[in-house]
Amino acid sequence: MVLKSQAELYVPSSALATYAFDIPKTSVASMHLVPGGRWLLVGCRDGSVWYYDLDMACFTDMDSPQSRQPRLLLKSPLATEQASKNRAMVLFAIDHTSELLNPSKDLYKVLEHFNLAVAVTLKPQAGQPASHWFQIWRVGAITAQRSSTELQALQRLSFFEDSDVTISDISIHGIHFAYALSCPSGTTMIVDWRLVNDKKVDTDDSDVWYLGTTIVSVSFIVKALFTEA
Repeated sequence: MVLKSQAELYVPSSALATYAFDIPKTSVASMHLVPGGRWLLVGCRDGSVWYYDLDMACFTDMDSPQSRQPRLLLKSPLATEQASKNRAMVLFAIDHTSELLNPSKDLYKVLEHFNLAVAVTLKPQAGQPASHWFQIWRVGAITAQRSSTELQALQRLSFFEDSDVTISDISIHGIHFAYALSCPSGTTMIVDWRLVNDKKVDTDDSDVWYLGTTIVSVSFIVKALFTEA
């Protein structure tokens, strides 16, 4: 069970011990557990993304407090002044078609390398639309010094913006990225993230697909459309 407060995330590692960590100058907005259960992604109100190694919480005999601290995965795409206001929301989506670590042997499908989609939304002022920054990153579990393993953002594959809509959910499957709109509701926008790299999404662009649906999960929609039978 994972609990969240304004500035701290508590990760119970057992019935007898609880560990806590601080992310400086901001607070937790959202969390996402990477398949396999080791890596916990944390989106913060300043738009940054951190991660926590849950396996480290199991080693109660470790002397270094740094081993249990969160580590920065992605810096905030927001300007310094925007980030300092701590008003951002963060959504995550993982491409589950990414490579698996020893897929023939690992029953739990631990992801070693995967594509990560992150949406950072800056809450609008009264009467103004929300602003969204979308990032697609190649992320990998890399063995560092002393055989310790860390998550690293290896390559930014795509970065684009949209300020004409309000979103509620995102999903990624292969080259397709989708975001569900809360306004207007019941609509999902789908783009090829390669084609919109370094652009601002134009709602009239022929590369943008619209899908009207009452299905809540945008992830289900993308998988159903682009998964081969």
